[in-house]
Amino acid sequence: MLKPKHSLKTAFNGRVAVLDSVYALVEVELTPNRAFLFPPPVRELTIIMRQQFSNFGGDYYMRVRKCWGCSGNTIFARFRLS
Repeated sequence: MLKPKHSLKTAFNGRVAVLDSVYALVEVELTPNRAFLFPPPVRELTIIMRQQFSNFGGDYYMRVRKCWGCSGNTIFARFRLS
């Protein structure tokens, strides 16, 4: 698990998977911590970033999947969008 040392510093929470025998990055799943500030009119925003990597027979691991998820609330004057 990846967790920032200080909750007031901009960082990420999540999971990073490393293949220990070759120190290769295999999978990443991260979300911004509470210290991220989103500008008005955004009131709440949840972002999840996932990436997966694979070896195709060479020395390097390449990204095979990237996925972004986002949900939140935005308020414009008296109108609310979700």
